[in-house]
Amino acid sequence: YKRVKNGPPLVNVVHKANVEWLSRWIANPKKTVPNAKMPNLGLDFEEIKAVIVYLSSLAEKDVPNITWDAFLLKKEDELSEDEYEKMDKVFNNGKGVWGRARCTICHPIKGSGGNVGVGPDLGEITTKINRNWLYDWLNNTKSHFPDTMMAQYRFTDTDIRGIVEFVMRDTQFIPEEKEEDEADEFVWLLCWSLKFSLGLFNFEGTLLEEGAVDEDE
Repeated sequence: YKRVKNGPPLVNVVHKANVEWLSRWIANPKKTVPNAKMPNLGLDFEEIKAVIVYLSSLAEKDVPNITWDAFLLKKEDELSEDEYEKMDKVFNNGKGVWGRARCTICHPIKGSGGNVGVGPDLGEITTKINRNWLYDWLNNTKSHFPDTMMAQYRFTDTDIRGIVEFVMRDTQFIPEEKEEDEADEFVWLLCWSLKFSLGLFNFEGTLLEEGAVDEDE
């Protein structure tokens, strides 16, 4: 298998990937995704910041805001016993769909699997995407990337919700804890600078809600 293109369209990449992930990706692609094809461009702080601000300016409509059961948006240690049982049912349904769809044939996870070699490593995917984007992607991959190599599965709404829960919660998709180094500090500073530039924080460092306006503006 060979990709038709080296990379996907970037018009709406800011709706797919969060600022921190984009910062890490541009600073060092292969450290972020081991099987990345994008080269390290050697950009400095201001250049990476400029690229992400530019990508934000290209963004078109946001992904649909999917309605989720409130308990699915909680962390596991915040769930009641009843909520945990309900979440676990959704999770295990998604795990089954994932297995039947044989996703690991194309996607490696932390370097393991992905024998076909067409999909990105999903070992740290939870640091990149949000559940609304993942639902929309699985529901209609071609609308996001017409030339994607990923098949368009005929998943039901229940199937997709299950896969989303499985991916967002299973430890294989969550990065292992690592000691911070100078590169991590660089990215952290870059993220804060970008969030101010993109209007995601006010000058007191408070995260602004989507659609909210800073009273100082």
